[in-house]
Amino acid sequence: MQFHAAYAYEEFVEGITFEGEPKSGLLLRLNEKAAQDLSNTYVLVIEELTRADLSAVLGELLTYIEYRDRFVTLPYSGKKFRLAPNVIVLATYNPTDRSALEVDAALLRRLRIIDFLPSYDLAFEILKFNGVDDETATKAASVMLVQKADPRWAFRMPFGHGIYADVRGVNDLQDLWEQRISRFLHGPWEDHPYAADITAAYPWRKNA
Repeated sequence: MQFHAAYAYEEFVEGITFEGEPKSGLLLRLNEKAAQDLSNTYVLVIEELTRADLSAVLGELLTYIEYRDRFVTLPYSGKKFRLAPNVIVLATYNPTDRSALEVDAALLRRLRIIDFLPSYDLAFEILKFNGVDDETATKAASVMLVQKADPRWAFRMPFGHGIYADVRGVNDLQDLWEQRISRFLHGPWEDHPYAADITAAYPWRKNA
């Protein structure tokens, strides 16, 4: 699933139907299945975690996701709820996104954060898996090494290796430049600090 600005507690945890009856949200439905099947692990994958108002979406679960031995009384149904021990929540977010800058420190303390930094090796692996030849894959993956000496490089790169996920050949690399990469590098007011270096390292562009 994917969080977004309009996503709410009523969809994720529980809400009220038009008839005034309590209705379980996504997390409660998953949790009920997991609690009845403790021999298996249930994984909830959330994309774009920080796009939603997390305090509003999680509510009291901000505490009870961490302390799974405690029960909480849900506001609409009055049910006692405890997150099952076999439920795992995996979420993605980009710490450089403007929407991620306001993430509550209380939430960050409850997360185990794993970095997926821009990677030459993963870029090369993605391209080879997609059938791109060695020479082209090597050149494209090398873009991930631009400005590697900068100590803040990983957080300043305007994109990561995942940008090559749909690339199958040179034509796709040309389209990728025109439709995505060049847009990251050249904003309406100023260019990205790495614009010149990335441009020089990327030969699949018009008039290159």
